[in-house]
Order: sequence, then structure tokens, then C-alpha cells
Amino acid sequence: MDRRTTYCPYCNNTNHYVNSCANFNQLNREQKESWIRSNNRCWHCGCGHPAVKCTLKAPCKMCNRKHLLVLHEVNERAEGKAPAMATVESCLMNTASEVSYVNRPSYDCKVLLKISKVIIRNGNRTLEAYAVLDDGSQRTILLHAAAKKLGLEGKPEDLALHTVRQLQVLHGAAVSFTISPAAEPTKRFKIHSAFTAEQLGLAEHTYPVSTLQKKYRHLTGLPLQSLNRVDPVLLIGSDCTHLITPIEPVQLGPPGGPATVRTHLGWTLQGPAQGIKHSRDVTQCLFTPTLSPTDLFSHVEKLWQMDVLPYRRKKSAVRSRQDQEAVCILQEQ
Repeated sequence: MDRRTTYCPYCNNTNHYVNSCANFNQLNREQKESWIRSNNRCWHCGCGHPAVKCTLKAPCKMCNRKHLLVLHEVNERAEGKAPAMATVESCLMNTASEVSYVNRPSYDCKVLLKISKVIIRNGNRTLEAYAVLDDGSQRTILLHAAAKKLGLEGKPEDLALHTVRQLQVLHGAAVSFTISPAAEPTKRFKIHSAFTAEQLGLAEHTYPVSTLQKKYRHLTGLPLQSLNRVDPVLLIGSDCTHLITPIEPVQLGPPGGPATVRTHLGWTLQGPAQGIKHSRDVTQCLFTPTLSPTDLFSHVEKLWQMDVLPYRRKKSAVRSRQDQEAVCILQEQ
């Protein structure tokens, strides 16, 4: 957003600012939210960039947060809701323009998070998926695609996510459902008021269990499941402590190795896994373009010349100098 020129993103003209736009000020909160969502506008200034890239510095006169005064009501929670919005304390990483990842991607990562395969139920609808058991999150989060597939419709709610760079307000809903461990589908646990929103995402995870069991003895014989780039749809936070805490003593391995944790959702791993390579080998084929066969021969000849050591025998060097002197004498005569 250019601060040096007058511009209204709603009217798309340079006659006035959006704060003083008569047409935009006539809209109610729902209409403003609909315009922002349908046109992928910034929640802070109304321009066409994502909110995470907004450079607006002027604070709102009502709440002193960084958004336009005319957008104050769409950035604030509605009256009558909880006195304080829950915040997610886990590590957030914005790697896309429209998605906030609630946990770090696992590529080349040497720390394993607790992952469990579960069955999510809502009435007659079921979904077999993976869940992240996150002790550092204050709120349980269900991805929007999973909630839509299960037909979940909850109470509208706003959630404030604190990132390193800013405070981002997500507009979603609170939903409730039941969950079971995939290995024991008869066990059911109720999860109340999990937050879901379109802007949330969870990173892929990989568990090289067979490699880990060969390296660490305390992992052998345990019913651990190998995971290869799985996409979790559920993050269970500390608001569901009974599902993420151990139900028997944690088994620790040697320094640098992961711990085994058994929860109500099954066996899982947590902690460092040193010496395990997560990156995939990449095969490359390199080409050198040439204009003609002559150029190709020239390039090959240059490559061969680079392999020749810059060394000449002393006798050859002396003979060459004598030959040059003989040629010079003949030419003079």
C-alpha cells in the first residue's frame, strides 16, 4: 500500500482514502468481512496483498492495533463472546501468503513431534487421519477441510495467533466431535470447542521407524507406525490434557535419541533423532549446449587440456630454444 498517494481499494480510485469512503462506511460488519474474504483483501488496510505482508504502521485510534479505523470492527471480536481470545503458543511459521502453519515443517528436522493415527467422528461420518499432540498449544485446532468433510458446523469465533512479526486474527468457528485411536476404534473421546479456520495448515511429518529401531534399542518391540510425509488434520493442544499426556512412564533412550510416549491415542515418539537423514537424494543430469560439432570438439579439447599438468622436461625446453635460435639464423641469412 503506497502511503504517498491517495487511494481507495473499495472504489478503486485515487479521489479519497478508504477511511473516508462514504460507500464503504455504509457497509455493516458482515458486508465488510464478505468483501475482504471474497476479494482476498488485507484485513488491516483493505488492499490486495495478504495481511502477513501488510506494511501499515499507523495504529487504530480505538484499540491502538495496526489496522485502519474503518476496519476496526472486523478486526475485533463480537460483543458477548469470551472475555479473552485464546492464543496459540506453539511455533508459527508463515510460508504461504494465505496459510499460517501451526507447526514447523519436518524436512531436514531432527526433532520428532508426537503424531498419532486417529479416527475422527461426527455422527455417521468418520475420517481416518493423523493428529499432532502439541503440549505447547493452548487450543485444539481442526483443519477446515476435515471439518467440512465431517459436516461440522460450529459457533463463529475469532482466534488471535501471535507470530514473531505480528498478531493475526483468524475468523473461524468452534466445533465439537469425537476421536478414537486407529488401533482401538471402540475407544471414544470427546473434544469440545476445537477451532477451525480456512487459513490454518499443518506441516508434513515423517517417522523413519525402521531406521530408528535399528539405532535405538529402547524402540524395538513397540507398536510404532512408520510415517512417510503424512499430512495431519488435527492438532490437539493442552486444553485436552488427558489425550496428550503419558498414561505410563516415558521410556528415555540415550542422549540424542527420541523418547517413547504412550497416550490414550497409542504409542508415539517425541524428541531428537540425531543421525537420521530426512533429505532425499536428488539425481541430476547436466547438459552443455553447443552450436556445432566443431564447438563440441573444442570444448572437449579444453577439458582435456585442464587435466594436463603444466610441466615440461628440461631437455625438451632446451632443445626448443635451440631450434628457435637456428630458425632465426636461417631467416637472417
